[in-house]
Amino acid sequence: MFSQRIRSVMERKKMLTAPPETTVAEAAKLMAGKNAGAVMVVEKERLVGIFTERDAVFRVVARGLDAQTTRLADVMTTAPRTADPDKTFGYALRMMHENGFRHVPVIENGKPVGIVSARYTLDPEMEEFVSEAQRREHIRWCPESMIRGINTLPSFPRRRESSVLKSLWIPAHVAFATWPE
Repeated sequence: MFSQRIRSVMERKKMLTAPPETTVAEAAKLMAGKNAGAVMVVEKERLVGIFTERDAVFRVVARGLDAQTTRLADVMTTAPRTADPDKTFGYALRMMHENGFRHVPVIENGKPVGIVSARYTLDPEMEEFVSEAQRREHIRWCPESMIRGINTLPSFPRRRESSVLKSLWIPAHVAFATWPE
């Protein structure tokens, strides 16, 4: 999942855009209608900000502002960090983690084309995908005797850990085995 391109992970159908003059109440209705956590604020087809559910809580409700009259331009995050659709989903997740936000607008040729959310990592389909990928990688590294269900493992000398294997859950006795010639 983390090595997939953002283009294949992002959801275009949940991509919401609104002009800066939109009120918080209108934006909240848009977000609720699409079950989305963010609205990209766009002016003349260019991203100028992002308004998220957290912004609604911390910048509107907590300050006692009126959602019916407060404009997105007044409470949005201006100049948000963005990602290219050809970057990996792992790149976007790392950006979110390091900067403390949950949504990354996806920009191509200067225009918003989608959005990725940290929520996608919780998607059951993605969990299934990761689980299946790990299972297949595990089988690829398993000795034939393990695949057939034999519980005894021969003792293989260990080799150095590879960076690719660090990110995968593979039992140490399988992942670091050096196969006899």
